[in-house]
Amino acid sequence: MARTVRIVSVLLLTIVACPAVVLAQPDGGATRLFFGPTGRLLAPGEVYVAGYGVMIPGMQAGISRRFSVGGGVFPVAVGHRSIPFWVTPKVQLYATDRTSVAAGLIHGLVLGAGSGGYAYVVSTRETTTGAYTVGAFMSYARSGGEGAAGAPAFQFGGEHRASRRVTVVSENYVSRHAATLLLGVRLHRNRLFVDLGGGAAVLRGFVMPAALVNLAWRFGTARPSRSAPSSGS
Repeated sequence: MARTVRIVSVLLLTIVACPAVVLAQPDGGATRLFFGPTGRLLAPGEVYVAGYGVMIPGMQAGISRRFSVGGGVFPVAVGHRSIPFWVTPKVQLYATDRTSVAAGLIHGLVLGAGSGGYAYVVSTRETTTGAYTVGAFMSYARSGGEGAAGAPAFQFGGEHRASRRVTVVSENYVSRHAATLLLGVRLHRNRLFVDLGGGAAVLRGFVMPAALVNLAWRFGTARPSRSAPSSGS
């Protein structure tokens, strides 16, 4: 556990050490890190569609200044059962120019087999050259009419804008017996975002490295929310 915490610290310090550019606003893909959420929400009327690992489709839509919802599908059936899919409701709990806090679910389902996922709370703190995100996740599962809660996991992530079109991203999770460590870059041009990176899952001493490639496209026009001024947050 202590070794994992040291590795996470090194990854976060690595993005801080990169050359930086000061921008007024975060990039449009910043409602998530590589996979997990940040404390930010899409503006009402904005939508992004993504290909996680290129081949796993997902999307998220801003419904109001305080709520967004989305989902995705894993395009391979589990055994002879249904294709797994997930939904991702997300609620803004608190937002200022520098700090955003959100809560939500990553809820997966296989029809006829069961469901499960993660409930989470995340907070993102903006800096002049990026942001830091911390969060707490609790897993849960339900099958055969019975439910169970799992162990908590904690998220530590960061974004560092190396240039107007390149953001260095780190996304890490630590639980009692496992950790996931990711580091890479987000390339953005207009409404297109490409994530390139790598990392490893560490489980009871076993290390499983992996590369990551994500594609995302943001579209739609932000519209005013009746509950807030059009400038929003």
